[in-house]
Amino acid sequence: MIKSLGTFVLLFLLGTMSCKKNKLNTVTEIMESNQIAANDLRPVIILDAGHGGLDPGATHYLYKIFEKNITRQIVDATIELIDTTKYKVIETRPQDNNIHRRNRIAIAEKARAHILISIHVNAVNDTVTNGFEILYSDSTLYKFDTLTSDTISIASPYKYESASFAEILSKETSKRVPLKKRKIICSKPNLGIIWAGHFPSILFEVGFINSTTDLKVINTPHGQSKLAQAIVHSISLFCPVE
Repeated sequence: MIKSLGTFVLLFLLGTMSCKKNKLNTVTEIMESNQIAANDLRPVIILDAGHGGLDPGATHYLYKIFEKNITRQIVDATIELIDTTKYKVIETRPQDNNIHRRNRIAIAEKARAHILISIHVNAVNDTVTNGFEILYSDSTLYKFDTLTSDTISIASPYKYESASFAEILSKETSKRVPLKKRKIICSKPNLGIIWAGHFPSILFEVGFINSTTDLKVINTPHGQSKLAQAIVHSISLFCPVE
C-alpha cells in the first residue's frame, strides 16, 4: 500500500525510467520479437506473468517472496514443457518490468490469441487460507452505444470457452498438483486482464502467498513444474493439435 502522494509520484517516476531502459516493454517491441507468419496456423497461447517491475504483487514480507517472481517462474516452466512445434507461445511480460494491463490485452489481441492464461498469487491476512482458484469473466465493456454515447456492458462471446478452459485447468491441476482445489469464479467486469479481451481467457490464482503449505508448492521448482504440467496438458485438451 502506498502511504503518501510523494511516495506514489516517486514510484511512478522510477517506473517510467525503468520502462525506458527495458528492451521489451511496448506492444510493438514484444510483437516484433514474436512475429507470426501468415502461414503459421499454430494456436496462439498467451502466457501472462502477473505484476512485475516496481509492482511486486502479493508479498511475503518475512521471507521476501514476491508474486511477480513466482508468476514469472511458472510461465518459464510452462514454456519449457510446451511443444512449440504445435503451439505459438507469446509472453506478455518477458522481463521483470510492469507491462500495463491495456498493453497485455493489446498483445493478445494483435496475436489473435486462442487462449490467454494469466498467472497470479493470492493473498489474505491469515496463514490458514490456502489452495488454488480460477477466474473468468462473464462480460466485456467494449460496445459504444451511438444513441446514448455510453460504453455498455454486453455478454462476452467467449464466456463459455473461458469457463470450459477453467474447468479443464481445475481438473488437471487437481490431478497433478498437491494444492487444495477451491473454486471456479465467474467474475463481474473490471477484473484485470481477463475483462476486456476478445478471446477466451482465465486468471489462475495458483495459491496463497501467506500459506506455508502453498508456498512449498508454488515457490519451488518441483511445484512450479507440476503447475506447468497442468497448464500444458490443459492447453492440449482445449486446443488439440494433431
